[in-house]
Amino acid sequence: HSDTDDSPNALVYNRLRELEPGEFRVEFERFVPDMLERLDARFDGVRVPLTFGMIEIPEAGDVDLVRYSFIDLSGQAPAGARQFVWRYPEEYGSNVLRVRMAQEDEMRSAWLQSGEISEPFDLAGKMAPRSRAEVATDYTVLGFTHILPQGLDHILFVLGIFLLSLRLASI
Repeated sequence: HSDTDDSPNALVYNRLRELEPGEFRVEFERFVPDMLERLDARFDGVRVPLTFGMIEIPEAGDVDLVRYSFIDLSGQAPAGARQFVWRYPEEYGSNVLRVRMAQEDEMRSAWLQSGEISEPFDLAGKMAPRSRAEVATDYTVLGFTHILPQGLDHILFVLGIFLLSLRLASI
């Protein structure tokens, strides 16, 4: 849903958004076993069990706004694994996957829409950085999905700046 108030779970979402971080953590930890069962991490096509490490939860605020939390999960890659693929259940929404090899400082990221399976990450060699075109494409798609279906306020703000400006050069 572009607006969680349109979801059949709207009351649950708003209740969770009102919780303080400690209370939210308790709720989340009840959900962890089901979540771990539904996440799909594969090395060379073989599913690997994941473990929950921690969750970072911001303070409660305006229930009309999304409260982004960060979850740390880990799993053991089989010896000699050459590729890694990730899938996050569609009903959990979109997610950002960040992969870092143990010996490297750089991290590779991918924005995955609801239920999308990641491109395979090559584990055999050093992960190649994404091209500028790949990054630009991801951010363009992300921008459109943020602005058009759920960002009328953004469009009206820019339109207001344009219409209220006395000189075109100042825009």
